[in-house]
Amino acid sequence: IYAAEKISEKLDIEVSVVQIGPGRAYTDLYGEWSEKREMEDSGCLLIRPDFHIALRMKSVVANAEEKLEAALKIILGKIPREGLERSSLDIQNS
Repeated sequence: IYAAEKISEKLDIEVSVVQIGPGRAYTDLYGEWSEKREMEDSGCLLIRPDFHIALRMKSVVANAEEKLEAALKIILGKIPREGLERSSLDIQNS
Protein backbone atom coordinates (compact mmCIF):
# COMPACT_ATOMS: atom_id res chain seq x y z
CA ILE A 1 0.00 0.00 0.00
CA TYR A 2 2.82 2.36 0.91
CA ALA A 3 4.60 1.79 -2.43
CA ALA A 4 1.39 2.47 -4.37
CA GLU A 5 0.78 5.71 -2.47
CA LYS A 6 4.35 6.92 -3.05
CA ILE A 7 4.35 6.10 -6.76
CA SER A 8 0.89 7.56 -7.24
CA GLU A 9 2.15 10.85 -5.85
CA LYS A 10 5.48 10.69 -7.67
CA LEU A 11 3.94 10.01 -11.11
CA ASP A 12 0.86 12.16 -10.45
CA ILE A 13 -1.57 9.36 -11.30
CA GLU A 14 -4.32 7.62 -9.36
CA VAL A 15 -3.46 4.13 -8.18
CA SER A 16 -6.39 2.44 -6.48
CA VAL A 17 -5.52 -0.09 -3.80
CA VAL A 18 -7.85 -2.97 -3.02
CA GLN A 19 -7.19 -5.44 -0.24
CA ILE A 20 -8.91 -8.81 -0.10
CA GLY A 21 -9.15 -10.76 3.14
CA PRO A 22 -10.56 -10.81 6.65
CA GLY A 23 -11.28 -7.33 7.96
CA ARG A 24 -10.76 -5.75 4.53
CA ALA A 25 -13.22 -4.10 2.14
CA TYR A 26 -13.45 -7.37 0.20
CA THR A 27 -13.59 -10.80 1.83
CA ASP A 28 -12.84 -14.13 0.18
CA LEU A 29 -15.65 -16.06 1.86
CA TYR A 30 -15.20 -19.31 -0.07
CA GLY A 31 -11.43 -19.25 -0.53
CA GLU A 32 -11.68 -18.97 -4.32
CA TRP A 33 -9.37 -15.95 -4.52
CA SER A 34 -6.79 -17.72 -2.35
CA GLU A 35 -6.80 -20.71 -4.70
CA LYS A 36 -6.43 -18.69 -7.92
CA ARG A 37 -4.22 -15.73 -7.03
CA GLU A 38 -0.86 -17.52 -7.40
CA MET A 39 0.76 -15.47 -4.63
CA GLU A 40 1.13 -15.26 -0.87
CA ASP A 41 -1.00 -13.09 1.42
CA SER A 42 1.71 -10.40 1.27
CA GLY A 43 1.77 -10.38 -2.54
CA CYS A 44 0.44 -7.74 -4.89
CA LEU A 45 -1.03 -7.42 -8.36
CA LEU A 46 -0.97 -4.36 -10.60
CA ILE A 47 -3.96 -4.64 -12.89
CA ARG A 48 -4.26 -2.40 -15.93
CA PRO A 49 -7.56 -0.66 -16.75
CA ASP A 50 -8.20 -3.36 -19.40
CA PHE A 51 -7.94 -5.96 -16.57
CA HIS A 52 -4.63 -7.50 -17.69
CA ILE A 53 -2.07 -8.21 -14.98
CA ALA A 54 0.86 -5.85 -15.50
CA LEU A 55 2.85 -6.89 -12.44
CA ARG A 56 2.67 -9.77 -10.00
CA MET A 57 4.70 -9.77 -6.81
CA LYS A 58 4.19 -13.17 -5.21
CA SER A 59 5.28 -11.87 -1.81
CA VAL A 60 6.74 -8.80 -0.17
CA VAL A 61 9.99 -7.75 -1.85
CA ALA A 62 12.54 -5.20 -0.70
CA ASN A 63 12.31 -3.23 -3.96
CA ALA A 64 8.50 -3.21 -4.34
CA GLU A 65 8.39 0.53 -4.96
CA GLU A 66 11.03 0.29 -7.70
CA LYS A 67 9.23 -2.58 -9.47
CA LEU A 68 5.85 -0.85 -9.24
CA GLU A 69 7.28 2.38 -10.61
CA ALA A 70 8.98 0.60 -13.52
CA ALA A 71 5.79 -1.31 -14.38
CA LEU A 72 3.69 1.86 -14.33
CA LYS A 73 6.23 3.73 -16.46
CA ILE A 74 6.09 0.91 -19.03
CA ILE A 75 2.28 1.01 -19.06
CA LEU A 76 2.31 4.80 -19.41
CA GLY A 77 4.89 4.63 -22.21
CA LYS A 78 7.47 6.58 -20.22
CA ILE A 79 10.12 3.87 -20.66
CA PRO A 80 10.31 1.15 -23.32
CA ARG A 81 9.95 -2.43 -22.21
CA GLU A 82 12.66 -3.50 -24.65
CA GLY A 83 16.07 -3.55 -23.09
CA LEU A 84 14.82 -4.20 -19.56
CA GLU A 85 16.42 -7.21 -18.02
CA ARG A 86 13.76 -9.71 -17.04
CA SER A 87 15.42 -10.08 -13.64
CA SER A 88 15.10 -6.35 -12.92
CA LEU A 89 11.34 -6.31 -13.53
CA ASP A 90 9.94 -9.79 -13.60
CA ILE A 91 6.45 -8.95 -14.79
CA GLN A 92 4.82 -12.24 -13.81
CA ASN A 93 7.13 -14.12 -11.47
CA SER A 94 8.45 -11.66 -8.89
